[in-house]
Amino acid sequence: MRESRFFLLALSLSFLLGCPTERDPGDDDDAADDDDDVQQGDWDSSSIDPAPMVIWLGAVAEVSPDDLDDFDIVILGEQSSPGDAGFVELVTALDNRGAQVYAWLDAGSPRAPAEIDGVLAWYGGLPLHGVTLDRLGLEVTGNNEARPILFANTARGHGLSVMMTAPTPSDVMGEVDPLGQAVTVGDRFLLQDFAWQEGAVYQDEAEWRALVEEATTAAANYGATVVASCSGDQDDDAWEHAFYAAWLDGLEAIARTGPASDDFWTPPSFPGPANGGSAFTSEVAQDGSIYSRTTDTGTITVDADNHTVGFE
Repeated sequence: MRESRFFLLALSLSFLLGCPTERDPGDDDDAADDDDDVQQGDWDSSSIDPAPMVIWLGAVAEVSPDDLDDFDIVILGEQSSPGDAGFVELVTALDNRGAQVYAWLDAGSPRAPAEIDGVLAWYGGLPLHGVTLDRLGLEVTGNNEARPILFANTARGHGLSVMMTAPTPSDVMGEVDPLGQAVTVGDRFLLQDFAWQEGAVYQDEAEWRALVEEATTAAANYGATVVASCSGDQDDDAWEHAFYAAWLDGLEAIARTGPASDDFWTPPSFPGPANGGSAFTSEVAQDGSIYSRTTDTGTITVDADNHTVGFE
């Protein structure tokens, strides 16, 4: 077991009530098991189930390109000393094998804009796909709606795609004349602590629906997409629940975060069935606590009360 840990900033986003999920007895265990062993190189990019993503905010020295080899999207922590050779080497190796690599950046006040601009300039000289801009919610910026847009514009000026994250998606996915907009085509929004939070508690159903709908609607308005991270702490049922919930709403990718171990470096248990489909054929429907959506090969279900999921 590695001693290293994933470090995610504590941003509480919401989801479902209750206690750990149980697999729906109607779920196709064989199909799910077939997918458990799928590695990144075998992942079908035409599939609509979420892509493998990983967030490593720990020290660069504690992770290798091989550790991250199974993931399509990799988010690395901010470096305290721009120019770190180990960070450059890791980013370059991941980029060479085709991963989309992001670097984290705390862009919140009272951090000086000149310091943030300097980090963005350094990132722009690396083979990074983009930057994850954190701490730009209105509760941090003092209701400064321009700050996310200004730093997003600076990042794009350095050739970086933008991934925004905040407790309230609309805080960092808006626009201000004449500055422009915080996210645009090809950018992403990251929902943190999706489905599961510290203390082994599912997040509230109503808040889950409100936040997901806010994020996906705002992202679609600007041609961006939504990804998520589940702080499942190696609870397989919680992770399965988060995966199906992300799949239900067409989220692009999902990461499982928690204590780092050999198990975490394999997108382990990406729980979607092998035949999940290549297109949605309906919108999300609700029948009491049960949410469902059909694909061209079956129907996804997420039960918000009983915390079961299925595909058949």
